[in-house]
Amino acid sequence: MAPQNTTKPAFIPGTEIPVSFQYALCNVDVLRIESRKNLESIVVLYLGNAKAGFIYEGSKLSYAKQFEIFQTLAPENKNDLKEYIRLHQEKVNYYTAQPDNYVFVAENLVERKTKNNFKLQ
Repeated sequence: MAPQNTTKPAFIPGTEIPVSFQYALCNVDVLRIESRKNLESIVVLYLGNAKAGFIYEGSKLSYAKQFEIFQTLAPENKNDLKEYIRLHQEKVNYYTAQPDNYVFVAENLVERKTKNNFKLQ
């Protein structure tokens, strides 16, 4: 039997910290839509700026209600989010990642690199 070829892990230059990257999530953005009434939320997935799907991890919402939220409260184009926030701010809260905000995680190290003034609490 021939030996198997293995891929060597990539490391952050100058360190022994391995780099882990999930290629399936490349170019995927997430938007969390949370109800102000009952705090239930769904996470909408965007490929680029196009709405692609959603994740619901709760148990209170029916499939029909989950899909209704996905269809009516999440913009088809993520570039239209400001308008949706304006239209639906009485009913829901929107949460999304800030541009240029990255967190690198290694075994015992968390390093934050950012180009904006967004602060995590």
